[in-house]
This record gives sequence, C-alpha cells and structure tokens, in this order.
Amino acid sequence: MRWHGLQTQGFVRIAPMTTDEGERIMPSKSNCGTCAIRGKYEDNPRSFVGRLWGWHGEWCPGWRSYITSLPDEERRALAHKYHMKRYSH
Repeated sequence: MRWHGLQTQGFVRIAPMTTDEGERIMPSKSNCGTCAIRGKYEDNPRSFVGRLWGWHGEWCPGWRSYITSLPDEERRALAHKYHMKRYSH
C-alpha cells in the first residue's frame, strides 16, 4: 500500500490509500453508533467524558456523516436526545 496526495476534509487532512495495483482503499465505516464515549454520555451527560463527547459531537465530521446518513425519523430522535438543533430539521 502507498499514500498519495492529501485531501482536506474539515480541519483534518486525509491521505487516500491505494493498493500496489492502484486500487483505492475506502475508509472503514463509522462506529459512532457503538461509541464507548457516547455510552459514557448516555450514563452521565454531566460527567467530564460525557461533556467532552457532547462538545465533540457538535463539530466532528464523522458524527456529522453518521447522523446525516440515518433515516429522518431516527436522525431527529437522536438530535432531540442529544440536544443537537442543527440535525433536528
């Protein structure tokens, strides 16, 4: 495998990877649905880790991709549950 060319996605630079044959390797799917830190928020939103996840969820490109890929009803329910107005429309 080799790295080539950097792409910018938000504040993070992502370098696409290819196999030796030139076939592009896609990044793995998001694990936001089973995130352990999100579980800490579920247990105690006022804890340090819970607050950290709440802050992180507001700007994280992975979370944005995950939540916008959900069906509308499920996305609205999560947005309401986590007080994220930007995803509740």
